[in-house]
Amino acid sequence: MRRAGFAVAALGLLLSMVPAMGAEAPSRPAIKGADLELLEDLRDLAEQMKKIRGSGFARAPIGVRAGKAARDAVADFRAGTVISAARLEARGRAWVDLGLGDDEGPRRLLDALARGVPGFTVDTGTQRLLVDPSIFPEEDPAEPDEVSDTLLLATGVRPDEPLMIHGLMQLLLLEEGQPDPLRPTTDGLLAGSSWTMGQSNLAAMLYLFAAMGLTGEVVERGLRPSNVLDGRLEPNFSELPAVSARLLEFSYGEGYYQAAQAFKGGGWKAVTEAALSRRSTWAVLNPHGESFSACEVDPEAGQLDGFHQADRDVLGAHALSVLIAELSGKDNLGLIAADGWRCDELTRWELPGSPAGGITTWDTYWRDAQAAKDFVYGYRRGLERRFGGKGEKSPNGALKWVRDGREYSLAPAGDQVRVMIRPAPADPR
Repeated sequence: MRRAGFAVAALGLLLSMVPAMGAEAPSRPAIKGADLELLEDLRDLAEQMKKIRGSGFARAPIGVRAGKAARDAVADFRAGTVISAARLEARGRAWVDLGLGDDEGPRRLLDALARGVPGFTVDTGTQRLLVDPSIFPEEDPAEPDEVSDTLLLATGVRPDEPLMIHGLMQLLLLEEGQPDPLRPTTDGLLAGSSWTMGQSNLAAMLYLFAAMGLTGEVVERGLRPSNVLDGRLEPNFSELPAVSARLLEFSYGEGYYQAAQAFKGGGWKAVTEAALSRRSTWAVLNPHGESFSACEVDPEAGQLDGFHQADRDVLGAHALSVLIAELSGKDNLGLIAADGWRCDELTRWELPGSPAGGITTWDTYWRDAQAAKDFVYGYRRGLERRFGGKGEKSPNGALKWVRDGREYSLAPAGDQVRVMIRPAPADPR
């Protein structure tokens, strides 16, 4: 592969191209398609990546050719080993109760993170890259269609190389023992994937700008992957519903920002330490904030007679902020409401054969009583906008709304707040 210096003047031109629990998992899809040229390309890139990161693979990385259908099958298998389809469906019903998008939201988020950016898929089971046949064509175009491709080829970087660096970094993190970013709770999924995608895109950006002699510009100027390569290092968020886009953008946008900030402060060692220690979205967003342990909840205390637990989730600070911002129409209310988050537990209870008549409970725990009040204020404003009116205040201080056969209650108790959504009681009249 060719390498050459490039003038600082190319930076402006490149940056101007901004792109617009239960069900048995299926058997692992078998993927074939050995390609010696692809293997050679990936091994060459792995050597280049070692220079950027200071450490490399213990064994040569493996990549095979696979079309979209085959890659999607592997991604579906991977997602199915994390959480069952039945739990995702129950979680979707809980999200709808809360007002967090539609019932496909949890599945859509998990699927998007399992698939990653277009062009390749990571097979974590075999630790291989499944690469689309269009990647690394046999011959580079004599006259590239895109101006960005022309710039890259002038530096000795082929257009697909930064994308493959992104994928190789994911393989390297797995080889080094960093956990699979796909996790069974929303908070864990967003936090874990933010570090994986953030580190992978940081490596891709450092590789790209190293070829131009502009490595320092990546961190110092806060450049984002969406601003280069026609946006190929991130999914197309515009194709998603608003809630899904805001959740997924955290994994790429916030993940990259935090990885770059850690790198700026202490190199790759600091990035790795942050990825292994900051395991919630609260911790990702607040590198110097108080660290909170997981919720300590008695599993018997919340049992509802006759109901089974169809799903248990932790939304986390970021999803909570998105929920309130979307309901209220005010981003600042979402940020304020999530600021004192300590932990939460979202549980979906259902009757056998009657999932739609289930109960959703959401227990949230806060830094102090004032933080709990801020959350109640934000969520109340969101519910008032959603339902078009103020809730009825109960003697115990809870607020209640009854809409479309469902009863919604918001009950504060010191530094804890419980939200319960259940079928509305029958009118005694």
